[in-house]
Amino acid sequence: MSDTSTVFDIHVFTQYQENYGTSKVPHWKFKGGRTVVLEGFYPPMNPDLTDACVHAAVERIRGRVDYSSAVCKERIIGWKLFPAGSLTEYEEAQMKFEGRIVSSDDRIDLKEGS
Repeated sequence: MSDTSTVFDIHVFTQYQENYGTSKVPHWKFKGGRTVVLEGFYPPMNPDLTDACVHAAVERIRGRVDYSSAVCKERIIGWKLFPAGSLTEYEEAQMKFEGRIVSSDDRIDLKEGS
């Protein structure tokens, strides 16, 4: 059982690549990435298990984020815990420059499963 007073979001970071070559001779170019927010992560009572629990949550949604084809691919490259409701870097930039969020990053509610 976890402490329900402390809830976090897991910001999952991806790397996107496009193939500027052919399927036989690929030339992959890094084109940035995105952040997917996993909402509603309750850390375990034992802090030593937090990394393993976050890793398990990220692995649960990997099939919804990672993909690969002959022309492009995207994969998860990392994650970080944030207080629940935190904006992503992209959303913060929109607030700073636009005064509002025009386009939110994708969110997945961990309570709803994978």
